Amino acid sequence: MHKTTLLAFCLIAVFAACNKHSDHLHFQYAETKCADRWSKYVQWDTQEAKEAGIRAFLQDSSGIGVYSFSLEKDGDGEACEACTCLTGYHIYIHSSEEYRQQLLDLGFKEQ
Repeated sequence: MHKTTLLAFCLIAVFAACNKHSDHLHFQYAETKCADRWSKYVQWDTQEAKEAGIRAFLQDSSGIGVYSFSLEKDGDGEACEACTCLTGYHIYIHSSEEYRQQLLDLGFKEQ
């Protein structure tokens, strides 16, 4: 009986933890050479500076809550020099439902 109670408690705790983050949504953005809204706010000299600048733009300038953030090279960039050409980098973030429309307005795609 004691083991059954303990097992039930553990299952309830795991279920509650999963539901706690159920409002987290996943978004992806394909970075461009210079057409991104945050381009003028970001230092491009290092990967770390770029990540910090984009994250600061989202959180400080736009007021968007970000649970997690990553900037990943997912392929080769386009062989062109126009601002709208893709760099091959993608931004992946987790945010909540309350920021969904703001992220979509910035060009993020919901995954």
